[in-house]
This record gives sequence, C-alpha cells and structure tokens, in this order.
Amino acid sequence: MDQNVYEGPVIEKYKFGVPERVFAFLYFAVGYLICKSFSGAGAGLGAFITVVIIIASVAVYFSVKGIGQRPWQYAYLCVTAAFGSVYILSDNGFIKFLLTVFILFAVTFYMYFTEGSGRYEFVNDMFVFDMIKSLFIMPFCSIAAIFPAAFSSKREKKSGFKFWHVLLGLLLAVAPTAIVAYLLISADAGFSKIMKNVADFFSKDVWSEVIRVMFGVPLAMLLFGAVYANVTGRCRGALTKEQREGFLKAVSFLPRAAAYAAVTPLCVLYVIFLTVQAKYYFGGFSADVPAGMTYAEYARSGFFELCAVAVINALIIIALTVFTKKKEDGKSPVSLKICSVVLCCFTLLLIAVAISKMAVYIGGYGLTRLRVYTSWFMILLAFAFVFLIIRQFARKFNFFACLTAVFVVWFGVLCFCDVDARIAEYNVNIYMTQKDASIDMNELANLSDSAVPYIEKLTTPKDDRVKSKKIADHARMILADKKVSKEKSEGVNGVIYFNLPQYRAEQVTGKY
Repeated sequence: MDQNVYEGPVIEKYKFGVPERVFAFLYFAVGYLICKSFSGAGAGLGAFITVVIIIASVAVYFSVKGIGQRPWQYAYLCVTAAFGSVYILSDNGFIKFLLTVFILFAVTFYMYFTEGSGRYEFVNDMFVFDMIKSLFIMPFCSIAAIFPAAFSSKREKKSGFKFWHVLLGLLLAVAPTAIVAYLLISADAGFSKIMKNVADFFSKDVWSEVIRVMFGVPLAMLLFGAVYANVTGRCRGALTKEQREGFLKAVSFLPRAAAYAAVTPLCVLYVIFLTVQAKYYFGGFSADVPAGMTYAEYARSGFFELCAVAVINALIIIALTVFTKKKEDGKSPVSLKICSVVLCCFTLLLIAVAISKMAVYIGGYGLTRLRVYTSWFMILLAFAFVFLIIRQFARKFNFFACLTAVFVVWFGVLCFCDVDARIAEYNVNIYMTQKDASIDMNELANLSDSAVPYIEKLTTPKDDRVKSKKIADHARMILADKKVSKEKSEGVNGVIYFNLPQYRAEQVTGKY
C-alpha cells in the first residue's frame, strides 16, 4: 500500500477484557523471568524460553484482537526466536548483551508495525523516527495499563477502591521506606538489632527473589504497555508523517555554500594524506612491513585512528544530508551528492587500509575479541558507505532496508559463529601446525567456556621443547582454574542457566 498512515478510530479510554487480564498476569510472570534468567550464572536456556514466550504471547494477543498478520510477519517472529537460541549456543557475555538489545528492539519494532499502530511500510527513509517511536513512545504511553487490565473489575465499589491502586502505592513506597529504614537503623542500636533479626529470618535467596519481582514489575509494565498501545492505536498523534517531514524541513537550514566549504578542506586533507603516506599506510595490501617496525607496531600504527576517521566521515555525511538546504522539490542538489560520494570513496579506501592492516596483525599475532569485533564493525561500515553511494544515484533505493538486512545477516554471523570458540580454534591450530608459532595463553584464559575444548588440545606438548611443555602446563592450569570457578559458582548454576559451551566445558575440566 502507498498509504503510510492507517485511517482508523483513535481509542481514548482504556478498554479491558478477559484477553487483557490474562496477558497482564502473563507479563508479570515474564518480567520476573527476565530478571531471573538474565542474571546469576548468565543467560542460557531460561533466557531462550523467555524470549519464545514473549514472541508467542505477542503473536497470540494480536490474533485474539483480530490484528491480521502476514506470512512475512510470522517469518520475522521465527527469525527473532531463532536468534534467541544463541543464549544456549554461546557463552560470551558481551555477545549475549548485544543479543538482548537486538531482540528487545526486534520485538518492539514488530509490535509497532501492526494495523493498530497505523504503519504499513516496514522500513523506509523514516526508519530512525520509527525506531524512536517504537522504543521510547509506544511502551510509555500505556505504561500503567497493566494494573487496571489485571486487577480492575466491572463492578467497582462505590468507594472507588481498586487493588491496582493499592499495589501502585506500595511500589511507590519502596524507595522512601528503604531510605527511612536505613536512617532509623543508623540512629538507634535497638532498632538496628531488630531489623537485623528480621533480615536474618529471610535467606539470601528470598531477598534475591524479592528484588527480581520488584524489577520485574516495571519490565512487565513496559512490555504490556507496548503491546496494548500498538493494538489499540494509541499515540498516533506522535511523530506523524507530517511532523517528521516538518522536522526535517526545519533542520535543513545550512546554506549549500557553507556545506561545500566545510567539506572541501577535508577532501584536500585526504588527498594530501593518501599521497604522502601511501607507501607507508598502503603496505598493508601487500603485507610489506616498513623497515624497523614489527608486525604489531605496523598494524597498530594508525589502525584505530583510521577507524575513528571512518566513523567521523559517516557522521559528517549524515549531517550534510540532514542539515543542508534542499531544492524546492525536496531533493538534494547534485553538488551535495558529489560531496557525499567523494567522502564515501575516501572512507571506503581508509576502511580497506584499516582492514588490511588488521589482517597483517592477525596473521602475525592471532585473533582476539577486540580484533574480531573491530573488523566486524568496519566491514558493516563499508556496506553502509557503499549503500550511501548507491543512494546518491538512485533516489528510490531503500538505504535503510538494505542496511537493516545486511546488519541482521552480519549480526547473525557474529552471534552464531561462537566468537570465543573460533578465536581459540584459530590460535590453537596456528600454534599446533606452524613451526615456531607463539600463542597468547592469557588471551585464551580470558575467553569463555567455548574455548575450553581447544585449550585442552594444548595440554599435550607438540614437541620436546621447554617452551612447548610450559604452554602445556599453562593450559592444564587454566582448565584447573575454570574447574574451581565452576565449583564456587555451583549454587547459581541450574537448568535455567544451561548452555552447550558450559556443558562441554564441565566434561573437559572434570578431568583436571
């Protein structure tokens, strides 16, 4: 459909029925599960189950409310649920954090693109506005709806008493009560003793569960608020198509001459830089290291600076596109497109240099998390600049849709490849197969349980050299330390935190 705005009735009052009551209580449980499964020993099987419950509940609620779903929307949900399996397949905390943010955004974005929200076209040039509205407006415009949905009754007492009002008051009293209690404990030894006895009555586990419930309630409020607001069409007056276009028109205030003048010195600087430093910086393409420099010194020199320049160029191009005055028909002038293309080409060249230098570094010193993450980001950034160049010549080219598709695929590669396992596998194989190759044992020790099966390969010396025996001893020590760590954390381990790398590691470390 060509229409971007769904013309339907705007619901002014809360209207709740049995479906809302059922799903309100379900989301109270989901909020608790989120706090439970994403803490402790780390997200695992419980986190995956929680993600599946959230996705399934949203789909069911939309179906119950008569919100039509297209086949691609069901496929979207299945792909999102598949990403949730990474909680079981990986033991990398940073990847799981990124995954949580990704799934949170994916689910809220899915809620937003329903018939009730008024949006039909999935990803277009207004993607940034859609992202802001789906994440920061829709969940909050009905944030308190979960209480009347769960506890209100059709037959209200004349006094106006509502259970959810009482519950809300109790929640609001938590912070001031805690502060006053702390002050009274500090002021009187007798009262302090009484409160200590009360605290001892409850075990540590009980307090942990209470805290999870307390934090779970706000999460439940946000989740239910987002679902309910999108289904009922609330906040349609926020960030409408007209408001977005008006905002973009208002911020396009920079005269074209000023924009060109701002970009010209940068372009000149890049030309001088690439001309003068070509032999030094472009040696990365042939892996020729300048005389007097080691691989590490050469690869590190300028790499992160080049990455920073690439990011700065991206911000400059965005600023030029948004803030520079457009023609009367709203299109960007040809001269502005030329400036953007020139900056994109320079940036792609710098990205190529940075990646080639990183390849030299990895070839000489192996993989680390930082090297993998940085290389991953630079490749993604290269796609963004290529799409920017295409957009300058093809106005109908959907930049955000293509970049989103590439990001999802590329992020999937990062998640499902099990980064720590691949780092350990690469470094260990290089050490075991190449003569006189070295290996950073401290880097291996800092990796997650995914690296344990590969560390075990080092426990058998590959030759009779003293260095090889020391590495074998170090490998056995790492495995023994991991075993001790697992024994200490046994109290927080359980089926809810289960993941495959951890299970495999337990089978290996049990020998040491």
